[in-house]
Amino acid sequence: MRAAVNATAPETYRRDLEAPLDAARRAAAEAAEAWGTTWVRSSGAFDDGELELTVAAGLRRGLARGRLHLEALSAESTRATYAVYRSEYHLHHVSVVILAFAALGAAMVIVAPFLPGDAVGTTLLIPVGALLAISGWFLVNARLRAETPEDFLREIEAHLEPLDPPRDGEADHLQA
Repeated sequence: MRAAVNATAPETYRRDLEAPLDAARRAAAEAAEAWGTTWVRSSGAFDDGELELTVAAGLRRGLARGRLHLEALSAESTRATYAVYRSEYHLHHVSVVILAFAALGAAMVIVAPFLPGDAVGTTLLIPVGALLAISGWFLVNARLRAETPEDFLREIEAHLEPLDPPRDGEADHLQA
């Protein structure tokens, strides 16, 4: 199951960075490499280029294709803008199958008290069903994540070097 989004206006994400334009360029390239993609700069525009990000939203995974633009606001400030012009998501089918087994286990727990008799199979339905329901839920829930273009812009900010290195006294204070 695939869904294409953003057929009309692009979705835009912005983040102001406290760094000069050169440092923001380096940080954007490093962040793209950390996400497993490359920032393909447009010809003639050193601060503009195409970027394809892997994104995740719960049980959906996909790609967001867009344009990353860096703009100098001042000598020490840069604005990073990512405009998504196409995004595609698909459902993570393995997680859906695991959740279906978890739902079957929950149904076993609910139905077991209403079954007639005290057979061994009936008494085993409740613990097996509970184990299926809980383990399936925890298995899928532990792997749920969200990675958005906004997270990528935060990643650029994380790759920026601090403007002022800590002084000798401040470094000791920070470690304590």
